[in-house]
This record gives sequence, C-alpha cells and structure tokens, in this order.
Amino acid sequence: MLSRAVFSSANRRVWKIANVDALRHLSTSGPPPSVPPKSPYNIEPDTADKSKEEMRLHYRSNEESEFKLGKHRSNALELVEKFPIIEVEGEMAICDGGGGALGHPLEYISLERPGVVERCKYCGLRYASKKWHKA
Repeated sequence: MLSRAVFSSANRRVWKIANVDALRHLSTSGPPPSVPPKSPYNIEPDTADKSKEEMRLHYRSNEESEFKLGKHRSNALELVEKFPIIEVEGEMAICDGGGGALGHPLEYISLERPGVVERCKYCGLRYASKKWHKA
C-alpha cells in the first residue's frame, strides 16, 4: 500500500506542474495541424453572405400573401354585417358569442347612449336598445 506521504498536497502540486509542462512540450512539438480539405457536401446556403436585414427582406419578399392572390375565404366583417341589429329591452346587453365551446367570455354592453348602436368587442355583433333604436 502507498503511504499517505505520497498523496500530500505538495506532491499533488508538483504532479500538476509536471503534467502541464508535459502538455506544453507535446503541443509545441511537431508541425502545426493542417486544415482538413473542404468537403464537397458542405454547401453553404444562398443567404450565407447576406446581413440579417437582407435575409429578413429576402424572406419576406419570397413569401406569398394569400390576400393578394385572392385565395382567402370571405371577410368575417362582411358576414357580421349581414346579421340584423339585435334589439334589447333594457339598457344593458350581454353577449356570449353564441355560447358553448365556440363562444367568448361574457361581455356586458352598455346601451345608455341614445341612438348609438354598440358592438361586442369579441364577435362584432351589434346591439341597440329598443327605446332608443327605431329601425
């Protein structure tokens, strides 16, 4: 068995210094490492030489907008406008968007202003008080 004196802190310090010197000697000896030849499979993208701003503009310019090409469905606001104005007896309307899983949080709409048709901020349905609204 090895004695404790072999593993003293002074010996450890000497061992570390000796290893560092050996590594320095190994790293300085011999020719410098050569650069490996470039593989034909390392193909850089077209945007490798461009700045971030140029890449952002390049990405946006290649993106097709569905609205410009007319592929989008009909406008939701046009569909909401087809619904008639909902007349309410009191001065407060409660809209839940149709209820169920497809609805939205309850929206309490004040109808106190005379002659004004108010909209729900979630679904866009229009509400008016019967005492003010004359259709």
